[in-house]
Amino acid sequence: MSWVRIDDQVGRHQKFLDAGPAASWLWVLGIAHCQSQLTDGFISDKVLPLIGIPKGYTPLALRLVSVGLFDRVTGGYQVHDYLDFNPPRVQVLQKRADDLARKRGGFPSDSTRNPNGFQTESARNPAGIQTESAQIPEDPSRAPAIPSHPSPVQEPEDQDHRLRREALPVENAPRRSKNPPTIASFRVTFAVIGHLF
Repeated sequence: MSWVRIDDQVGRHQKFLDAGPAASWLWVLGIAHCQSQLTDGFISDKVLPLIGIPKGYTPLALRLVSVGLFDRVTGGYQVHDYLDFNPPRVQVLQKRADDLARKRGGFPSDSTRNPNGFQTESARNPAGIQTESAQIPEDPSRAPAIPSHPSPVQEPEDQDHRLRREALPVENAPRRSKNPPTIASFRVTFAVIGHLF
């Protein structure tokens, strides 16, 4: 998944103030398209209506050309200075290939950070021993209380109540409907309730 890097002062830049909000939004959508499709800043005439503004995109694109945010080129538009602020396609593809190789086979064997290509234990915990927070208490009722999550006080059940609950026959137990309620049943319910008031 790609993402777009935009300066936080873009809304105050004179070119964007001159272009207006709709054309500025087309510029953002154009940057997103170039980033996700790795076009090195090129937006074709065929793609322009498909990147988010289906009607009125041509006057907006020409407005971006007039203020210097797009350049008109053969077959479409080029985002002005795109490669000055974004990595080129070949660099992105090389980084992706390097990341994939690293994830599949570990670090290269000549890596000083991890010469074996994989890390068996955490650097913070080289012996592999669980810390106190990772240990599971033997008896959950004796687990230490977390100050922000106090444990509820449980009152002991009396013997008779527990027996009565266990003695309930299965056929008296509440049952869930096999068929969930439908929109039509809600409509009927609300229609009935509406007539009552």
